[in-house]
Amino acid sequence: MIVAGVPTSGKTTLITRLLSGRVPDLADKLSFDHKRRWIVSGYGDVHKHRGLNLPGIILHYNITTPMIQNERCGFGGELLDLLKSAKHISVVTLWCSADELSRRYQHSRVWTPFWKSKREKRAQKTAVLLSLYSEPYRLIGLFKEWLSFIQDHSSELVMFESNGSDRILGIEQWQAEASQLLEPARGAD
Repeated sequence: MIVAGVPTSGKTTLITRLLSGRVPDLADKLSFDHKRRWIVSGYGDVHKHRGLNLPGIILHYNITTPMIQNERCGFGGELLDLLKSAKHISVVTLWCSADELSRRYQHSRVWTPFWKSKREKRAQKTAVLLSLYSEPYRLIGLFKEWLSFIQDHSSELVMFESNGSDRILGIEQWQAEASQLLEPARGAD
């Protein structure tokens, strides 16, 4: 299983909730058994589990990784290799409004102290993410790109609204709602 989204969308929180059985509707939709043995891994650490016959792995994936790391292959590099090696893949993509993401990021990440060696890298990442979150059309474009990639390579895809509503969205429903967000205000000059 992959739990994907952008920074501060709630990936870690959702994984914790899934493992504790606190999102039964989503678990039912994914046929997710929280009592089964699961290994949780970040994308950067998944190589540590290669070659092991794992009963189940939950991959915590940040869909901005290719953009932040300037990877030319986008999602098609090592992630594609990983997807091809799995027997069955369910993907939960967390969606949250750009305004909410920006608020969360500024509250939890921007002011976190770092060692001097990491400050410059963090400042660059912060600038990229706050720019993305300030432009809803770019954020929606990133999600559309991600969803297109995943639809080609996964067994099951679910959108999950991570603003506290715990709403499960179909892809078409998400696309329709995202399109409405981009429409200019009616009656505005």
